[in-house]
Amino acid sequence: MSKKTSEAEKGAMLERIAQLESFASEMKDFEPTLPHDHVRKSYVIREKDHAPHLQFHGLGHTAGDVVVFCPQKRVIVTGDLHNPRFPGFIDSYPQLWPKTIATRSQLSNSTTFCRDMVDWNMIAAG
Repeated sequence: MSKKTSEAEKGAMLERIAQLESFASEMKDFEPTLPHDHVRKSYVIREKDHAPHLQFHGLGHTAGDVVVFCPQKRVIVTGDLHNPRFPGFIDSYPQLWPKTIATRSQLSNSTTFCRDMVDWNMIAAG
């Protein structure tokens, strides 16, 4: 931080640093479990009250853009397939992306969340 950085900017940066340190601490002992099932087109997770559908609609932002659709709540989580900012094109498929989004749009009348990180409690609460 420079001397020209405002107190508000410093506070925001320090808050972000604290969040990242907390996340690093939380993830220190995390060992990911590799998936044993492949989502070719669609995969349904059967739960007591909900049946989230993991769906692959095609190549978009990356080769692995999977959409999560909860029909009971009419919610779609698109990750960065629907990117609110101008995306980088290093690992994307700009010529195929519009078709993928059009295919996803068949799940109409749903609320769409365009985020990478999802608070599943928020979705469950509806």
